[in-house]
Amino acid sequence: MTKEVKISVCGVQYLDREAQEPVRTVAAGTYYKKKDRHYLLYDTTDAETGTVTKNRIQINGDCVEMTRSGSGSARVHMSFQPGMRHRAEYMTSAGMLLMDTVTHAVRVTETEDRIEVRLEYALESEGMQLAENQLEITVCSLSG
Repeated sequence: MTKEVKISVCGVQYLDREAQEPVRTVAAGTYYKKKDRHYLLYDTTDAETGTVTKNRIQINGDCVEMTRSGSGSARVHMSFQPGMRHRAEYMTSAGMLLMDTVTHAVRVTETEDRIEVRLEYALESEGMQLAENQLEITVCSLSG
């Protein structure tokens, strides 16, 4: 895998078993591997406000961690590991929002110049399930 990569993220939320409109992001980013852990770094820009959000994804076997932060935007760190519940603290302009992710499945497929990740998880707040979610992350080497 090259250091310069294209990162595609596609998320689908299911409310009452009905798929909502997918949310897609494609960005150029940076990839590196350290001690068998894959790291992805990329920025996204809000089309309406111009606010830049920094994103980091760490892949370690069947554990995936995602961190988003930026001025004026929500800050969040989410962890996904099959069969595990992780608390995520969303810091928003309105204050702290506590959410739990309950991970059903993590699938990671890796080749020489491509990584594919599929996450299946539920979002809960205060013991109530809010939605089922699927997130697909595809990382490809940028040809030089």
